[in-house]
Amino acid sequence: MTTQELIEYAIADKQLPQYLYKYRNNCANTDQIFTNAELWFGSPTTFNDPFDCQININTENTYEQIKTWFQNNAPHLGTEYIKERSTQLTENPEEWSAALKTIFKKVFVNTGICCFGQTDDNLLLWSHYTDSHSGFCLKFDVLKEKEVFSNLLRTVYKKEYPFYNHLTTPLQFTEMLIRTKADIWEYEQEFRVIKPNRVGTHKFSKSALVGVTFGCRCPTQEVCRIMELAINSGFSHLEFKQAVVSKSSFQVDIISL
Repeated sequence: MTTQELIEYAIADKQLPQYLYKYRNNCANTDQIFTNAELWFGSPTTFNDPFDCQININTENTYEQIKTWFQNNAPHLGTEYIKERSTQLTENPEEWSAALKTIFKKVFVNTGICCFGQTDDNLLLWSHYTDSHSGFCLKFDVLKEKEVFSNLLRTVYKKEYPFYNHLTTPLQFTEMLIRTKADIWEYEQEFRVIKPNRVGTHKFSKSALVGVTFGCRCPTQEVCRIMELAINSGFSHLEFKQAVVSKSSFQVDIISL
């Protein structure tokens, strides 16, 4: 199956949502979303949560496990070197841990991540990511953008750092390092798009951006400016909405403009 077919199947099977939402403030580079049709994929080192993307490295491996790993992944090192190195790492597991941390740091710094929510009415997301409701929320149709959303992962929330063993569970690296956040953030119900070694801006199809919801404190002048900017930049198809404070409960109601 192609990537697009896998995404379509996952959405039909309710494993992935069809629509994802990006909460934004009105910072200096926000206009580029519309003028250049691009999103910023940042390094985890810039995230607001210093505990994000953290893991514990488990180096409790036997000599045979380490030797087998070298034989399978680096046979060119030679039998004698592999035996010697396996003995060293068995006797000094902290050296193995330090080497893995160096590798993880490089991956960590160079991985581009863009985060999305599942609705446009999450009060805490409005407060945390739109400058206290003065920004806006972008609505994307995943089915209309196969490139940007090709590596879409649901965030996993835990109380403690996950334990990672490079020899016994190497395929869990991405899930443990990139997908894991503290469970206090579970209200976000976040999805992440991962771009290995590609920190920076990434183009998206204009048809994939299908709506913009403005925060309940977004100034009228700014609402009009962004609407005009979007339309003049080729987004005349967008559905514009406004979040307003509910008169009866602690929530925002979403109305059409």
